[in-house]
Amino acid sequence: MDPFACAAALSTAAPRLDAVYRAANALAEIGEELKRTLRPRLQDAVTKWFRKIADPAAFSGAEVGLDEKKPMLRLPPRRGTEPTTIEVATMSGFERRTFGIAFTLALAEISGRRLPLVIDTPLGNADSDYRRRTLQVLTEAPVDQVVLLFHDEEIGEESYARVADHVGGVCLVEKDDQGRSRVQPGRFFFDTPHAAAARNHGPVV
Repeated sequence: MDPFACAAALSTAAPRLDAVYRAANALAEIGEELKRTLRPRLQDAVTKWFRKIADPAAFSGAEVGLDEKKPMLRLPPRRGTEPTTIEVATMSGFERRTFGIAFTLALAEISGRRLPLVIDTPLGNADSDYRRRTLQVLTEAPVDQVVLLFHDEEIGEESYARVADHVGGVCLVEKDDQGRSRVQPGRFFFDTPHAAAARNHGPVV
């Protein structure tokens, strides 16, 4: 390529590149300002939902911190001990699940967007008190629809009965002989009030 033509092309492109850099810097500054503005609201919302689900004996007074590179949990002093800071990544599996659900609900709350919320295995192998608290909180979720994906040992009839009035429908996903997933509307791991209303539905591939 002719060096003079190359220089001319660069001189023509320079103002455009400069405009791109200025726009990128401006967006970065706006992003930082949004973080400073929204972070306190998000922290408060995550803290609120986390306290509703987490074990009160272990996490009473806990506050979520999102000002670090990694989410932290700050616990108040207990029985003369100093305040404790715990990295969320080091907590147990169902405690991390608690944080994840709380964070998701907090985002839904502060965004104001009424989008469906899908949560896979929200209860896991947690104890009955955790299951009760989690299901109760999910009935209070600031969204129009919550879709929960359970495995067969995760939820029993007693837990289901606690939220039955909030359930709009159920379905069971099973594998057929060819290994294909089939959705069975109205079926569940046990009989539910919604099953009778869907008796006439066939399997959906």
